[in-house]
This record gives sequence, structure tokens and C-alpha cells, in this order.
Amino acid sequence: MKIYYTLLLLLVASFSQAQIVNIPDANFKFALLNGIVSDTDGDDNADSTVDTNNDGEIQVSEAEAVTNLRLWDYNIDSIEGIESFINIEIFRTSDNNLSSVDFSENLNLEFYSSHRENLMNVNVSQNINLISLNLIENNLTNLDVTNNSNLLYLDITGNFFFKY
Repeated sequence: MKIYYTLLLLLVASFSQAQIVNIPDANFKFALLNGIVSDTDGDDNADSTVDTNNDGEIQVSEAEAVTNLRLWDYNIDSIEGIESFINIEIFRTSDNNLSSVDFSENLNLEFYSSHRENLMNVNVSQNINLISLNLIENNLTNLDVTNNSNLLYLDITGNFFFKY
């Protein structure tokens, strides 16, 4: 019987660990845990951290609850883990160190804005709901928006699309 309870405890512990989003970039995780970066009342202003239960981790349920995220000036190199934010509709970044972003798992994304990053690669090829894409003052040399049939606004000023 002791073995049964031990195995049950291990199973429960491993299941609970699977509910935590892996966020390798320490600055991205810091912003989600401590920064006022999420809009929870729908007024388009950040008013909360993502860590709503204050346990020092981001559970899948917490990530899935986020629809509007703003990450300004957190020195973030990678947003790996963003794929767990499956309900995100609005995502803004500015003045970080992002060189690549992949939103292929964020199918509800409607608005993405990134100013003064180091972006060289942006994957929005699966984001058919994308309406507005602002990639201002980055390091982009190409961008594929052929699948973004709902895209109404695109601003790519300050990038390197034109070579002389």
C-alpha cells in the first residue's frame, strides 16, 4: 500500500509540474511575474501581473487567461513560452533585445506591435486573425504576410527592406 501512495504522489507531482509554462529568459519571466504587463479589465491598459496566484511561476491557466500583454523595456532576449498564451489577441513589445518571434501557436493574435527591438525574424504566417502589424525600427530584411488575409494595417518603417 505504501508503494501505491508513493506512486500516486509522484504522479500528482509530475502532473502539477506539467502545468507550469517553461520561460527560459529570466527577464521575460521577471516581467510576467512582477511587471504590470497584462490588461485584465479590457481598457487596453496594463493593470496586473500574469502571475495572478503569486506563486512565482506562470501556470498554463494563467497564460491562457491573458488576452493583452505589454512588455516595454524589460531587456528581454527571447519570448520562448509565448506559445502557451493561446488566447492572446494584443501583444506589444518595445525597447527589448528580441531578434526573433514566433506566433505560430497564437492563433487569436489580432494586433502585434514591436518598436525598437532587434527583430530579424517574425513568424506570423499562421495568424489569419492578424489585423494590425507594427514593426517599427527593427532589423527586418523580409516579412511574409501572404497568409494574413485580414491584415488591414502594416507599418514596417525603419527596417532594412530596401538595399542600395
